[in-house]
Amino acid sequence: MSRSSSTRGGVASRLAGVGIAALVRAVRLVRSPRPIHSAGVVVRGRLEPVRDRAATSGIAWIDDPHALELTGRVSRGIGTPVPAPDIWGLALRLHGGDPSDGARFADEGVGDLLLSSVGNLGVPWRFVPVARLSAHGAVFTTVMPYRSPNGPVLVGARTVSGAPASASARGVAIELARTPWLLQLLWAVPNGRWRPFATVSLSAPTAPDSTRPGAELDTAALRFDPVLSPPPGAATYGWTRALREPAYRVARRG
Repeated sequence: MSRSSSTRGGVASRLAGVGIAALVRAVRLVRSPRPIHSAGVVVRGRLEPVRDRAATSGIAWIDDPHALELTGRVSRGIGTPVPAPDIWGLALRLHGGDPSDGARFADEGVGDLLLSSVGNLGVPWRFVPVARLSAHGAVFTTVMPYRSPNGPVLVGARTVSGAPASASARGVAIELARTPWLLQLLWAVPNGRWRPFATVSLSAPTAPDSTRPGAELDTAALRFDPVLSPPPGAATYGWTRALREPAYRVARRG
C-alpha cells in the first residue's frame, strides 16, 4: 500500500471514528451509564486450551493457551426493545488471578476479548455484525482483526451446547444459571479457514436456593475495552483504534 493510500485510509478511519463517537454521545444523553450494550448479564467461566499445532497465529494466548478463569458479559448491543432482534455481544475478560477475590478479580485481568454476532463464519459475513432474536444459533467474531507478527488475525466463537434462547438479559441469566454455555474459540486470517484453540464454559451466578439468578444480573462498574486491553501477544491496528477509541472513550465516562 502506498503512503498516500495509507494516509487517506487513516483519515477516513479517524473521521468515521469521530462520527461513531458523536452517535454514541447522543445515545448517552438518553441511555446512561451504558449508551451501547446497555442490557446484559455478567457471567463467570473458564477457558480450556485445545492444541492445534498445524499453524500458528503469532499471538501468544492463542498459540500457547493456558487454562484461565474468565469474567464475561452477554449483552444486547444496540438496545432494541425486547423481543426485537439485536446485535449480541459476548465480552470475555481473561484472568490469571484468584476467582475467590471477588470484585478485584472482576476488575483486573490480562486482556479483554469482545465479539459480536455476525452473519456466519464465512467470507465476507465474518466481518458483518448481524442482529438476531437471541444468542441461540449465533456465531461471533471480533469483526476487526488483531495485529500479530504474522499479520491480521480474527477470533471467532461458536456454540457447542447450552446457548441461551431468551431475548432478555434476565432470561439469559436464568438459562445460564441452570445450564452452562459451552463455546469453541477459533482463530483465522481474514480470508482463511478457522482453527480451534480453546473452549469456554460460561455460567450466570445463582441465588442461594439455586433456582433463580442472583439479584445482581449486571453491574455498570464492569467495563471491557478491546483497544486498551487486548489479550496477551495481540496488538491493534491504527485504523481499528481510530474507529473504536473515540466511541469507547465516550462510553467509559459512565
